[in-house]
Amino acid sequence: MRWISFMFILLVFTIVGSGNLMNYISLGELNIRPNLLIILLVFLSSYVNSRDATMLCFTIGFFADVSGSTVGPAMVAFGLWGYLYSTIKEMLVLSRMRYQALILFLFSAISLATIEALTFFKTGQSSPRVFYSVILNSLYTALVGPIIWKILMSISFIFGFTNPHKRR
Repeated sequence: MRWISFMFILLVFTIVGSGNLMNYISLGELNIRPNLLIILLVFLSSYVNSRDATMLCFTIGFFADVSGSTVGPAMVAFGLWGYLYSTIKEMLVLSRMRYQALILFLFSAISLATIEALTFFKTGQSSPRVFYSVILNSLYTALVGPIIWKILMSISFIFGFTNPHKRR
């Protein structure tokens, strides 16, 4: 894993994901949009060892917190669920887009629900219609995710992956 390349891509995904560019593809009054950081997290965690995956999950969670409104919930959620995903990833076959979408939907739903719960415990405030927001954001992430996965796969050499298909 090349950490400098990872930090650069993470910075780009964070800026694009939290900037106004995502408002052009957001849906409805709930501001439904794909979570680019979750897509990056699941992609990278699928191709690195568990130790590196745990470190990058906490790092991506920290960047999600810094770009959001509260610091802490995303780092805990991404770290916890990313670690669990990195330990079971060998049992999963992510070569097909439908499996990538399913994993992205499940990971996104669990992570976003955890983030919402931790944010509620920390601040006492809840988003309007949390259930719909979590499910719809997860669905949008799952629909856009395989396309971004293909793009990341084509530039995977910058992360130091010689041939990611051999690992799956």
